[in-house]
Amino acid sequence: MSERVGYLREQKEIQRKKIAEEKMKQHIRLNAPELRNLNSEMLKQEVERGWLTQREQHQKLEEEKKKAKLEEIMEEERAKIRYELERKQEEEEKRAEAVLQASQLRDQMQKLKLREKESSILRAQE
Repeated sequence: MSERVGYLREQKEIQRKKIAEEKMKQHIRLNAPELRNLNSEMLKQEVERGWLTQREQHQKLEEEKKKAKLEEIMEEERAKIRYELERKQEEEEKRAEAVLQASQLRDQMQKLKLREKESSILRAQE
């Protein structure tokens, strides 16, 4: 029973404080317009600060997104350039190999012609 009495007293005290706060707010509203203006000015400043903070965070987020997008684009460009360089190097290697093979074929052809001449000379001498 004493717990219930304590709980009721506590609730009654909370109720009394709420009523006192409401009466004070009503009194300020009616009798002290300068305090009302001060409160509204403080609220306005708080809202503006919150808005500015939110806007700054949004701008930072947008800048980070732009940086990430730019970095992605740059990485794609680097990959394209690397691919092109590798492709060109492969083509140059193929050309060099083709030139080398052509040179070897010419040498072989010259050797064959030389052998044919030698063999025709030997046949003629026989």
